[in-house]
Amino acid sequence: MKIANLIICTFNRSKFLEKLLERLSQIESQHPYSVNFDTTIILNACTDNSEEVCNSYRNRIKDLFVYNEPTQGLSHARNKGISVSNHEWCIYLDDDGFPDLDFFKECYKTIKTDLFDCFGGYYYPDFETPPPKWIPSDFGSNRKDLQNLSLLNTGYASGGILAIKKSVFTEVGEFKSELGVQGNLRLVGEETELQNRMRAAKMRIGYNPNWRMSHFTPRIKCSFLWNVKNLYLDSKSTCAINAKNFSKLNVIKNIRRKKYLIPLLIKRWREEPAYYWQNLALDYLRAILKQ
Repeated sequence: MKIANLIICTFNRSKFLEKLLERLSQIESQHPYSVNFDTTIILNACTDNSEEVCNSYRNRIKDLFVYNEPTQGLSHARNKGISVSNHEWCIYLDDDGFPDLDFFKECYKTIKTDLFDCFGGYYYPDFETPPPKWIPSDFGSNRKDLQNLSLLNTGYASGGILAIKKSVFTEVGEFKSELGVQGNLRLVGEETELQNRMRAAKMRIGYNPNWRMSHFTPRIKCSFLWNVKNLYLDSKSTCAINAKNFSKLNVIKNIRRKKYLIPLLIKRWREEPAYYWQNLALDYLRAILKQ
C-alpha cells in the first residue's frame, strides 16, 4: 500500500535530475520498499530538457508523475507537490541529492514508528573537487551529534531530505512563498519557518541518521567569497523567518560591539594549525551579522 509521495522540485537542472532518476530506478529495481512510494517531479518553470529527461524514465520508474509549476520559486514548487500528492506523507528530496540504497527502507521504517509528524535525514557532501584545507570537516553535512533515531527539541530537520505528514499542512499551512530559492535568487528558510509553526502547534519533529543521501557540493561553495555571501544571505533569511527587517545599522554597531573577539580569534589562528585566516574572518563576520 502506498504511503508517501516522493517529491522532487527542480529548476533547469536536467543533468542533476537525470542522475537522481537513474539512482531511483536502480534502487527501485533492487529494494522492495520502493513500492510504497510514488515519485512526483515538479518542474518549476523549467525551460531546459528536464521534461524530456523525466519522460525517458517513465518505463523505468513505476508510478512516476510529472507536473509543471509555472510560478518561479521553490516554495511554490513544494506547495504544488502538496496539492498533487494523494498519500499520507510528502517526502522532499533535493534534485542534486543522491540517496543511499536503503533510502526507501529507512524512510518507511521511520514512518511506521509513528513517532513524528515530520522528520529529516542525514546528508553528506559530494565534492565536485577536493576542498581546500580551510574548509571544516563537517562542511556540507548535518546533525553529526545524533547517532540514533531522535526527537528534535531544538534545531531543524533539513529541507533537502525531509518527510512531512500531509495533515500538517492542513493544520499549520503550507510553505511561505516569500521564502525559499527563487530561480537564481537564494533566500532560504522556508522549511525552518514551517517547523517553527509546527513546534508552536506542539507537533513532533524527528531525525533519522540512517536515512541518508549525498549532496552535490560544487567547487564554488568551497570558495571564500561564496562563504562570505552565504553568511550574509543566511542572516537575511533568518530575519525573514522571524519577520524582522535586516538592519545594516546593526551590522555596523556589531563591528564595535564584537571587536573583543578579534584578539581571541587571532590567538586561536596562531595556536591552532587547522584554523586558517579564512576561518577567522568567517567567524568574525558570522558574529557581526547576527541580528
